[in-house]
Amino acid sequence: MIILCLRKRKKWREVFLIGSIGAGAVEYVLSFLEELFLGTRSWDYSDYFLNIDGRTNIPYMLFFGALCVVVVFLVWQPLNSWLDSLPKRVMKVLAVILVVIILADLLLTLAVQFRYSARMAGREPLTFIGEFFDRAFDDEYMRLHFPAKEFLCAMQVRFCKPPRRPIGRRGGLPSLLRSHAQAESICAARR
Repeated sequence: MIILCLRKRKKWREVFLIGSIGAGAVEYVLSFLEELFLGTRSWDYSDYFLNIDGRTNIPYMLFFGALCVVVVFLVWQPLNSWLDSLPKRVMKVLAVILVVIILADLLLTLAVQFRYSARMAGREPLTFIGEFFDRAFDDEYMRLHFPAKEFLCAMQVRFCKPPRRPIGRRGGLPSLLRSHAQAESICAARR
């Protein structure tokens, strides 16, 4: 994404400024969407100097701006010369392969995150895919790979919706948590 947005810029100041603002905007929006849809927060800069709603902060934005300068001028420009020497067909095949890999990774990560949030809210899996995710990406795995993830259980209550039919073969937990206290106790038990 950095390359797409900044590759034609010739002045390092432009790359730095656009990279800083762009990185801060992306970090802010992703934090907001994660909290809205998953009821979780993977980072919280509330205690950091010059933070913006705890979702991003200016020193990190400046760091990302500097990183954009390095990527565009020291990595992309030399690499681009070599890539231009490759046949167009090879480039197209490589591009398709990379896009497929990135999309597959993104979709799997999102699906696992949604299932993890639902599991933490006490919801049983509705399909064999959810059951597979619960086995393959259990709580221990998720805590190991996403150690900073914080569940905002009160948020989960607001976004839980009752299913049209009961879930779970053994009765399980009700799909709609009735109170914040229930959500907090379920989250505490899962930790």
